[in-house]
Amino acid sequence: MKNKKKHFLFMLASTVIFHNPTIIRAMMEEKELIEETVTQINIKKLIITSSQDEEEKVCSISSSQKDPTINTNKDEKRDADEQYKTGRQYHFGDGVEQNYNKAIYWYQRAAEQDHDYAQYALGYMYQLGEGVLQDYDEALKWYKKAAKQNYVPAQFSLGGMYHLGKGVSQDYNEALKWYRKAAKQNYVPAQFNLGDMHQYGQGVKQNNEEALKWYQKAADQNDPQAIYAIAYLSSRILKTLSLIQAQDLYKKAFTLFIETKESELSYAKTTIGDMYRYGRGVPQNYKEAFSWYTKASEQGSERAQANLSRFYKEGLGIDINLKEALNYLKRGDQEKHDLAQYNLALMLRDGEGIQQNDKEAVIFFEKAAKQKNPDAIFSLGWMHEQGRGVKKNDEMAQKYYKEGKQLHAEDALCSLGRMYEFGLSVPQNIKEAIRWYEEAASLGYEPAQEKMEDLKKK
Repeated sequence: MKNKKKHFLFMLASTVIFHNPTIIRAMMEEKELIEETVTQINIKKLIITSSQDEEEKVCSISSSQKDPTINTNKDEKRDADEQYKTGRQYHFGDGVEQNYNKAIYWYQRAAEQDHDYAQYALGYMYQLGEGVLQDYDEALKWYKKAAKQNYVPAQFSLGGMYHLGKGVSQDYNEALKWYRKAAKQNYVPAQFNLGDMHQYGQGVKQNNEEALKWYQKAADQNDPQAIYAIAYLSSRILKTLSLIQAQDLYKKAFTLFIETKESELSYAKTTIGDMYRYGRGVPQNYKEAFSWYTKASEQGSERAQANLSRFYKEGLGIDINLKEALNYLKRGDQEKHDLAQYNLALMLRDGEGIQQNDKEAVIFFEKAAKQKNPDAIFSLGWMHEQGRGVKKNDEMAQKYYKEGKQLHAEDALCSLGRMYEFGLSVPQNIKEAIRWYEEAASLGYEPAQEKMEDLKKK
């Protein structure tokens, strides 16, 4: 390929930190700003995003259609690089009026000549439904073509398609294969995702030390999300950093988010919301957290929407509104998101905003647990121990408890404390509430510490 120095990379990254954050990074030429196109799920830095309903998208133009504003005879002689550049200009409105149909047309012509950037861009537009009906199968096809030419962002995006099962059956092994190819070429999002897959045991044996190694590779390139992950993993799970030492890393991550264009992206806004929610690197402030989650939600972040549901459910930084809490769990592709599944299970278990139903709660806990959500796993332990929605089984309960604790299921511990504190589907028991809050607080979970201290004062 000629003249590859000047181009843009659509770096799709999905951050599976704790609850599937979904992101898109679009990096253009040096003079261009990073641009967010549409959401990212946590999970974690995951590459696949949600888009609007297909009915809202315009149909694709066929490769045989001609751009009426251009001299076709002359442009037939353009080489693939020029066709790609023309497509990019129409895609982002660079010097011309933005026009997805024309972008598709020029990308298609270049892609058919094996132009790897164009193949990737075409896959990107099919993935998001820009100028075409959203089509994961077509996206997968074009990503594969570019990936086989060793185009790193395409390798990463292909890994993401397998990671989430978009256009193909979910396959962690294939995801790992493509992430590793990209990571070997020092691609930060792939390094981060490998860290997540090792931390949560997706396709590999769960290994926090290996996760830390991959996070560190990304952090060495000043990736704020990786720095945040290192602070969390090292202080709360591996215990190699004190909470005070972790705060220094959180502050560094926050500064990088704000000082760079990262803070314009939905996944970053979601993480900044987490930082204000838990007081990591910044003073705890539920209203600020709510504000950042709202901004991320408006860009389609499923993790942010799930968090907003929780805020409405429990009145964090806003008045309790169970109807709105439930509404946020119905948006976009939430039924497939582990954090949304977990939150819905809590509402079903506790009978908040919806009819209490233990059997349905177990179903949604199980769905989230299959995605390695630690809180859902731990909650299944409690359901089996109590015989709620399932036959009482102490052996299964201990299995789930052990696995959940290994993955740091602190929110589940806190949710049990809240359930006993307010008598939600169980007899109110302040002593039992304090016990669960204490266990969560022992893991360094800030909200539990606060709740425990408040209850002891009463």
